[in-house]
Amino acid sequence: MLVEIVVMTGNVCGNLLMFIFSISCALKVWIDFLTPKQLRFTQYLSSYLEQEGYEVFHTTRHYAEVEKLCSNIRLPTEFVGSYGGALLNEKLEHSADRILRLGSLVNEKRPDIALSFGSPECARVAFGFGIPHICICDSPHADKVARLTIPLSAALATPWIIPKASWTRFGISTAQIIRYKTLDPAVWIKGNLPFPSNFDPETSLTKRRTITVRLEESKAAYLLSLGRSTYLELLQRLLDEFPDWNIVVMPRYEDQYEEIIRSFGNNVITPKDSVDGLAVLRSSNVFIGMGGTMTTEASLLGIPTISAYRGEPTYVEKFLIRKRLLERPVNLNELLNIVHRNLSNESQNEKRRMRAKRLMTSMEDPLPRISGIIHRFAR
Repeated sequence: MLVEIVVMTGNVCGNLLMFIFSISCALKVWIDFLTPKQLRFTQYLSSYLEQEGYEVFHTTRHYAEVEKLCSNIRLPTEFVGSYGGALLNEKLEHSADRILRLGSLVNEKRPDIALSFGSPECARVAFGFGIPHICICDSPHADKVARLTIPLSAALATPWIIPKASWTRFGISTAQIIRYKTLDPAVWIKGNLPFPSNFDPETSLTKRRTITVRLEESKAAYLLSLGRSTYLELLQRLLDEFPDWNIVVMPRYEDQYEEIIRSFGNNVITPKDSVDGLAVLRSSNVFIGMGGTMTTEASLLGIPTISAYRGEPTYVEKFLIRKRLLERPVNLNELLNIVHRNLSNESQNEKRRMRAKRLMTSMEDPLPRISGIIHRFAR
């Protein structure tokens, strides 16, 4: 916040002298990010806000994927608490512990506004201190997180394709919902900031075509009721049908990584350390996503993309399907047929790349809009 005091005086010659005293008091923004996607968004948002004169500090939790990426990115971040895992009682205990730890930190830092991408702990702590909380979210299907964050938010920023009614059911008014015309991954795809990685596709992959598979967030609350994942069967079928291809598997958790190694050994490529997902995608001929973010990234890059997400189609998926940038098979056999078809039809693949390019060009930069929301709601 900038306050300028202008004092006008004159000297004996009648000339006016202007003394401008600038008293600068920057708004302090607290950003809490929890996942690799949120970290990527934070990279750009934080840089933009600092250029606009805001003071920003970041928090996250101990979570393997985020820790690996943070170690390679120059983004000062305080690690507070840890991920709760798949068990409901542990989720509750870790969340409660994190709320207390964040409360102590926020009491010390005294931010003017809090921002998260759907962090229940951030929203609760901000509410407790009377700090406005802004939520940036594209996932109303994560209803348990939404119930814990949306009602406590002063404002919600969300992509334009998501109906306001999908949010108001959680207890926020339409006036508090601000929509931007972009899909979140477009922010970092367009930004193209360096993202250091310990896995280089150019040197790690053989000179063969590549299928990349992103495993699901199986410990997330919105997937717990769906039972055990079938990704092992998917990977075995890919190995059987495409024995001369690079099969790159990107797990989310340490136990997924260990299970892949036990089951397939060196027959698949499974990066263990930090990975630049965009670099892997740009080296892929086909992408199979069991989650959301990389599926959207691949679609926006024009890569033949297949969704194997086990939940109901999300609003983002439905949009990408309508734009003919994503396919969602009903079973494993259909999925494999789609892979075969995409491998043999380069003219269709080129048309897909052009559609993706046009869509990317049409999308706005949401960062100025988010900055405006912060300025509007900061206490």
